[in-house]
Amino acid sequence: MVPRGQGYTAMCISSPKIKTHIPIWGIQITTPEVTQDFAKVVVNTEFVSANKAAIAAETTIFQPTGERVAHTNTKATAYTTDKITSEMYIDKPSFVGHRRA
Repeated sequence: MVPRGQGYTAMCISSPKIKTHIPIWGIQITTPEVTQDFAKVVVNTEFVSANKAAIAAETTIFQPTGERVAHTNTKATAYTTDKITSEMYIDKPSFVGHRRA
């Protein structure tokens, strides 16, 4: 898991056919709760689309070793606002780059 304050990689694809895109600063990743037992990760993805029901936000979190530790695929509906919120939980998160007191 990437600790708080460190970067992340996000890939955004814009589709001219259905006029869909993620605006600048449209992805926010937070870890509102982190303990030695688990970490809660929340990903908010804003989007602009004429066809909301065709939108999905897929997120995968990897350990530095390449092991997949969390995955979600959240689909929008016609009633979704312009933001998809995904929540994931990671068991026994590693604290890369952080020292414990």
